Amino acid sequence: TAALVFSGEARKAPNKGEIYTVTLALFGNALQYLIPGQFVQQGCNNVFCDDLCGLDIEDFKITGTIAADSTSAVVDVTCGSAAAADYFALGFATFGADDEQEIRFVIRSEPIAGGQRLTLNRPLWNGGAGDVVALYPGCDQQFEGGCARYGNQDAFFGAPYKPAYIETVSSGFKAKTGK
Repeated sequence: TAALVFSGEARKAPNKGEIYTVTLALFGNALQYLIPGQFVQQGCNNVFCDDLCGLDIEDFKITGTIAADSTSAVVDVTCGSAAAADYFALGFATFGADDEQEIRFVIRSEPIAGGQRLTLNRPLWNGGAGDVVALYPGCDQQFEGGCARYGNQDAFFGAPYKPAYIETVSSGFKAKTGK
């Protein structure tokens, strides 16, 4: 079976005969910058269902099958979910199994008779009727949004209520115009 060993950007691959030497950029130049431990922002600093969030993604998993052959970005899934519109938006779905498995980001979802209609970030390559699908909902990382939906506001790690005076505080930097 295939195993993902590396996910990144291949910068160049010069060859000497039949030997190729590939230069890879795992994080690009991201490690050259200092990154704060958290951002003061309205959105949560946790990733949905990570250790700090405290929820388990498997608790929200819905399984089903592809209703009809599809190689488009809109797929009908037969499943036992009558979840509201966009419940799976910002989440992801896996299609197929083993070496043929495809993972797609869900942009929109809407309930249909007997399942869900998903709008994916890109079309499926091998979407066959009856293929196994696992749906995972997403989180908008907002205190009154995703955290409230999943009953997880106690684990929210952001600043949902920005004080009005924040907009009036000067940064101390002067805008430079002209020469």
